[in-house]
Amino acid sequence: MNPLSFNQATRWTNTKEEHCGKIITLVAEYCLAQRVKPLADPKTPFKSEDEYVEALKAHHAVMQSAMKCKQTVDPAICEKLSADIDLISKMYIK
Repeated sequence: MNPLSFNQATRWTNTKEEHCGKIITLVAEYCLAQRVKPLADPKTPFKSEDEYVEALKAHHAVMQSAMKCKQTVDPAICEKLSADIDLISKMYIK
């Protein structure tokens, strides 16, 4: 590996980690803190406790998949992250 290739690989790794970190932060600070409201909240979009729990699980799955993407280069993990994001995105589209 020459210095240019090593530099490029390092930059790709750093970018991947930065993007995954942004996903985790977005889900935690915006989705979970502001949008996923418990049943006691009058603005909750959920009709039952089960829907609320499933939403929490789905958001947690996104955060876990993003964390795993930081740790590995397996394309299957990236595909799982994409599928997890597709699942929660349905909660934000009318």
